[in-house]
Amino acid sequence: MSFKWYLILMSLGTGIAWTALVVLIQTVDPFESGFLNLVFFYIDLLLSLIGTFSILGVVYRVAIRKSDQLLIKNVQISFRHSILFALIAVVSLFLSANYLFHWYVLFPLLIVMVFVEYLFLLIQEARR
Repeated sequence: MSFKWYLILMSLGTGIAWTALVVLIQTVDPFESGFLNLVFFYIDLLLSLIGTFSILGVVYRVAIRKSDQLLIKNVQISFRHSILFALIAVVSLFLSANYLFHWYVLFPLLIVMVFVEYLFLLIQEARR
């Protein structure tokens, strides 16, 4: 798949995810809905954020920063970072909705995400 098609398909999927999220927010009453609607909301928000962060990350790395790495490496790194950032955002929102969002809860979450990124960097370094 070419870089152009990656951006087109990722943008299309992200647009669909954001549209589904808007429709979900406008049509579902969170106070009367069941558990399944909340699961759909968080999954849709996660997919929307992953797509948005991934597109923004690739554009930043390729167009603004002008990284000298291969395009596939830039796409892989930005996709991995977008998953981590989106997970932090969605888990933080979930904890906040359940009145569990405190600094002593967020700090271990951030430490785990940093550790996961460090493991990916170690694996990437071992492949060289």
